[in-house]
Amino acid sequence: MKEMKKTRLARRLTLLLAAVLLFGAITPTLTACTPDVLSLDGVEIDREMYAFWFSMCKTDMMRRYGIKSTQDNAAFWSSKCSVEGKTDMSWGEVVNDEVHRAIKAKLAAALLYDEKGLTMTDPQKDKVKSYIDDMIEYVADGDKGALKEELERYGSSLAALRRCAAFDMRAELVLAYLARNGKTELTSEEKAGYYNDYYYRVKILYINKEVYGAFENGKRVEKPLSFIGPGARNDQDKAELAAILDTYYENSTLPEDFEARFNEYLGRSDEEIHGSQAYPDGIYVTRSINLSEGGLLEPEVYEAARGIRKGQLAHVTTENGDRYIYGYALETAAYDNEKLSPFFSGFYSGAADRALTARSYARIEDVVEFSEEYADITVYTVPCNLDFKLCTID
Repeated sequence: MKEMKKTRLARRLTLLLAAVLLFGAITPTLTACTPDVLSLDGVEIDREMYAFWFSMCKTDMMRRYGIKSTQDNAAFWSSKCSVEGKTDMSWGEVVNDEVHRAIKAKLAAALLYDEKGLTMTDPQKDKVKSYIDDMIEYVADGDKGALKEELERYGSSLAALRRCAAFDMRAELVLAYLARNGKTELTSEEKAGYYNDYYYRVKILYINKEVYGAFENGKRVEKPLSFIGPGARNDQDKAELAAILDTYYENSTLPEDFEARFNEYLGRSDEEIHGSQAYPDGIYVTRSINLSEGGLLEPEVYEAARGIRKGQLAHVTTENGDRYIYGYALETAAYDNEKLSPFFSGFYSGAADRALTARSYARIEDVVEFSEEYADITVYTVPCNLDFKLCTID
């Protein structure tokens, strides 16, 4: 144990000297006053950093599980967890474990920044340096002493807060790097996994009440609906679809040839949303892009389309008519199809966020833990943190 402490002290002094030579006080490896609790490949988190992040991550976990700040007490944390698969644990045990894992993932994310050879720009370094001043204003109304007292509630300090800021900035920067260079930096599995889990491809049959929506030069224009023209079979199509839906709602089955039949119905749709001038191969729906805000879909249709998988059917009635939404198989790598770019503007940001989380959690088993240094930092001893914000790029 003495040799281990000597080794850790030598490593700390080496890192301190290198930090001073390179970029002064912003490096997260300066841990001269408080013992290390976690280490990964020579990068370390000290006790005061851990305590601050514990308070922030605890708050995140409480929000995730719907736990109110008024429940942040010993009686609640000792009560049995109600989450399926965790009912043999107390709420305190569940949240302690998840917070601890999240902090180890923070360490791994910051390390990936180093492994990618990334560096901070001067404005980003300035953001880290100004973080304390920002928190003095944001948390303590300009009173530095009040901020120190607030940090003491969480078992932390101003110096630790600055170190946390540098770590958080590194995680933000590696995330931005992965998103910006997603085509090459994310694996095929990471992109496909995010795509398959979060996107839905649908086509929509419109049977309108009064107008025919045509697309001309990429713009939708309305024309009177002619019931001896495009709308001639509307009543018949609605009757056929009503019968199909009755069976579908009862036993979740559609006719074997339904996709072919639905394509026939689409050929008579009162909106040319799947015509050659618009999206002939269907539209892609996700929670990250609200297609009703841009006017492409009515709000009711957008809500119904989210979550429709291949072979599923939904019917929505709006003030303008009936809409039948049918799910199709996702096309391969549609996120890189320029013609479909309106549906994927946030794709690489979302995929990068998910990939960074997965990569970070994959590394946490390699984290060296000095458990005696953080054993007393728990949901019982550290309150949830509703006051601070983490250091971010923006």
